[in-house]
Amino acid sequence: MKKTSDLVGALEPSGETEIHVSSLVRAKRFYSCIFRRQPDLTDKPGRSAEYQFAASVVRLTAVENRQAGGAVIKLRYRVDDFLYEYQRLQLLGVKQMGSVIESEQGEMSMTICDDDGNILTIVGIGSENSVAQIDKSRACHAS
Repeated sequence: MKKTSDLVGALEPSGETEIHVSSLVRAKRFYSCIFRRQPDLTDKPGRSAEYQFAASVVRLTAVENRQAGGAVIKLRYRVDDFLYEYQRLQLLGVKQMGSVIESEQGEMSMTICDDDGNILTIVGIGSENSVAQIDKSRACHAS
């Protein structure tokens, strides 16, 4: 059986978050990989797409005259295996910024970036993995 980690239908901040992108096609490909599903809504002209969660909506909007990028979003994941999620995103070619951080509360987080420079922090809650395991995984991939 293929191992997966569970994605909680909750994002921070709650409410509606709009992310400006230069290419909706490319952005939908990226965010569909991150969220592991296609958008819930796409408008007819193909200028925006929405991912709906329990208390949040993430709207991708293609912009021509304005600069894309600049959004800072904190995604809250509840994963059974943070190491798996970390490796899954690396295999997808997702750009990681900085290193994995482990908080005093046992939460692990990593910051990633989309092609337009929008920054997302993914937080693993209740993970049994540690930063040492992530470092060990990095060492294995580097050799």
